[in-house]
Amino acid sequence: MVKATGKLALKGRNHSDNLQTPMWPIVSLMNALPEPLKDNSIVWEPACGTGNIVKYLKQMNQKCFGTDIETGFDFLQDVNDPDNFDYIISNPPFSLKDPFLERCYAYGKPFALLLPITAFDGAKRRAMFKEHGMQLVVLPRRVDFEFPDGMYKGSPHFFCSWFTWGFNFDKDITYATN
Repeated sequence: MVKATGKLALKGRNHSDNLQTPMWPIVSLMNALPEPLKDNSIVWEPACGTGNIVKYLKQMNQKCFGTDIETGFDFLQDVNDPDNFDYIISNPPFSLKDPFLERCYAYGKPFALLLPITAFDGAKRRAMFKEHGMQLVVLPRRVDFEFPDGMYKGSPHFFCSWFTWGFNFDKDITYATN
């Protein structure tokens, strides 16, 4: 069990914290992995929002489940963590990059977080990356995120990449091809 730290409210997120992931970045990540996820492994998506990542992973025959603050599980606060997972794959709220990274590192299980490339800009994050390591899967283009209401799709002014740990890529930077 991972100890929770300070109270962080996710309800009423701003629009940049509630961006839903289309399928192609997930396919890009899965295709870039140096080896397939272990047989019968389970992926946890702890900021699932409307469930896109879970839905797409299930379409790829990957066992997975999602939780979200809006459905009653706060990844950053709940101490009754699920035990039955092997990987974390998530598009967390961008304003909560640091606590999500801290929590993922604390689990000690491989993780991939879809974050803006500017995640390298924070001194605290750079210190975490230096201490624990970080490997990047660079996407081939900007992500056209969706809002939960489905009314808006749009590419932000920044690129996003998968910030990964524990997947043991041959290089620290891998360029996704699709």
